[in-house]
Amino acid sequence: MFSMSATVIVAGPRNGITAEKIENEINSKKLEPVTSGGKKYSGDKKIIIEGFDFTSNEDGGKQLSVTDCEDVTIRFCKFRNKTTKGQGLNIVGSNTKRVTVEYCLFENFTFTDDNGGEPFRFGLSQYSGCNYDSVIRKCVFRNCKSDPEVISLKSSNNTVEDCFFIDNKSNVTVRHGGLNKIQHNYFSGSGGVRIHGYGNYVGANCFENNQETESFAPIIIRYGNADKDPNFNDVKTPSGKAAGDGHAVYAKTVDLRIEGNEFKNCRRGIIQLAKGASIKPENVVNKNNKVVQEFGFTTGGANPLPAPELPVEPAPVEPVRPTKPADPNEEQPVVTPTKDDAQETHMCGIFKHEEAKNHLHLYACGEHANILREKFKRILKETEEETRRNQDDKDDDDEDDDDKPEPVKPQPQPQPEPVKPTKPEPIKPEPVKPQPQPVTSPTGSADKYGIKKLYADAPTKFERYMDMDNPTKDAFLNKEEKANLNKEADGGWSLDGKDTGKYQVRLGLWMKPEQVNIETTVYSQYISAVAGADSGSYAFQLYKGVGDHSTSNNGCTGFSYKGRVRLDKGVLICKEVTHPNYSSNEGNIKKLTNDPKGRYVGTKLVTYNLAKDSKTGRTPVKIEVYCDETGMTPDGKFDKAKQNWVKMADYVDKGGWNAGSAASVGLCPPLEIGNSTGKRKTDEIYNLPVGTNNGNVVTYRTDGVRTKIKYFSVRGIKPSS
Repeated sequence: MFSMSATVIVAGPRNGITAEKIENEINSKKLEPVTSGGKKYSGDKKIIIEGFDFTSNEDGGKQLSVTDCEDVTIRFCKFRNKTTKGQGLNIVGSNTKRVTVEYCLFENFTFTDDNGGEPFRFGLSQYSGCNYDSVIRKCVFRNCKSDPEVISLKSSNNTVEDCFFIDNKSNVTVRHGGLNKIQHNYFSGSGGVRIHGYGNYVGANCFENNQETESFAPIIIRYGNADKDPNFNDVKTPSGKAAGDGHAVYAKTVDLRIEGNEFKNCRRGIIQLAKGASIKPENVVNKNNKVVQEFGFTTGGANPLPAPELPVEPAPVEPVRPTKPADPNEEQPVVTPTKDDAQETHMCGIFKHEEAKNHLHLYACGEHANILREKFKRILKETEEETRRNQDDKDDDDEDDDDKPEPVKPQPQPQPEPVKPTKPEPIKPEPVKPQPQPVTSPTGSADKYGIKKLYADAPTKFERYMDMDNPTKDAFLNKEEKANLNKEADGGWSLDGKDTGKYQVRLGLWMKPEQVNIETTVYSQYISAVAGADSGSYAFQLYKGVGDHSTSNNGCTGFSYKGRVRLDKGVLICKEVTHPNYSSNEGNIKKLTNDPKGRYVGTKLVTYNLAKDSKTGRTPVKIEVYCDETGMTPDGKFDKAKQNWVKMADYVDKGGWNAGSAASVGLCPPLEIGNSTGKRKTDEIYNLPVGTNNGNVVTYRTDGVRTKIKYFSVRGIKPSS
């Protein structure tokens, strides 16, 4: 009864792709500016459109228009800074086929006076019956707030995958047409996926920090105002040709499959929305969607999604609340990812489908608690022994799989009757016990500038300070000659990396002898973006690394742990296994209180080894980021009494945090205790005191911005016994 088999599908972008990698790939190309007029292609076949930076801003204009073209690749382009009506990328036509859009950035679309400002429009209503057979992948959409649709799909048989949608007030929308797939994407902030029409698939996406409740909730299933799309032969079959005129029909949602999506810190999850339409969605499969505290994906590469089978569970979506008949003019929740009721739909399923006996959850809504008690007793009585045997087998399997999270075991209930609602605990990997931890610094202990030491000094004291009087003569400072350092009136040093030609700052402090457990500190003030440079989303970053970050020597010296302070006040942690192979961003606990622009923000990056994990045999590393927003005034006056160091991010690298491919990463030597293969792994843990001839290094990094810094330093810290 309890034997189960399934393909493991990991939500989120695959194959180690990150937003930063996409942007780095774009920025590595020489881009031709297109500042006016845009570009147009019509009737072309087998062409590649690449290497353009579109910033044209004519009212009603399109930055790039592609019409009736076949076998087209659009790559390594930027579409950005549009404040007027009109599209960034507009792909239309009855003969359009097999278009691939990849490695493109869509950013800063801010026209809000009306609709018609889509960053990316794929078809028009008259082409909704046309099978474009196209794919949008490995693109970044950021700060796109000009239209409710960041991608407007008005054609059929398209895929949107492995993309990043960050801080947009708009949705990926299947507006007209059908048979579209939206899979393995990452959404942060407002906006998600909105669905109309037949046969669409929404699978293995990750949604984070979405507090919207209606039009920009993570997944929205819309009511329709017609039974089918006017350009379909029947409900299920696109006509394959264009209509003479456009239409404003919203076809009812039919045979939609929503599977394997994850929701982290979202107010809602999957909702129905009428918005004046009256035809309810039909035959919607809602399967294996869950609320999580941490996303399950590591960017080392998940298996690709299988093609959706529609339908698999032919049951209409039913609202969890209210229990009275649904009002078609009201929003009907399907999955509401809150801690209190995220599992209620699954538990109530026990009473509807025999198959649901395979899924035992110990959470129940109050309405079904009494019914559940009797049903649950009977099911447990019938299956108790078999359940125990299968659980023993599962525990044995978990011990053989280091990267597989162990299930959270339900806590015993002292009074099993009646069953009371409890808060579900998302399944997550067993936490690493941080032993040994560094010794906390004695109260009042400070460095030579009066900055508080969070952890005590290493037994063999090591500390290094940037020469605040003349850093260009500092023998231990790395790449200062290209940082464009200038002394400021407040005693700080401004820098923008102008002399690199790319406005990139990589200012390092060498550590020799090499250090394992370190605490590095800097006070940094973001001044401005550099005109014409690509400034990205980060104010500044600190990282501990092996050595220089370049592609020479296969990028082997580029390994680092990074603490990142974003312009949106977020603070994150990332790993670079080789240059430029980046992991996912992790460890976010809280955001800065104030905008980093025009203020000094103290930042500490701390890394230290933990005890060897008895199960995996690996030695984890703890990475922590702290910030102080009160110890230094905007004009650079430091008051040690006003320091308030707050932990903003932390993460334990215990393996499974992947980046890059085995083929490329394996060209480099190991950096991890116990790695005797002679090759670096994609989830390598940097826990050895490894560096170059100069030692290893802590680095202050910026890209395309001008900042100023004070009191850059690094210390070795003492782990406890």
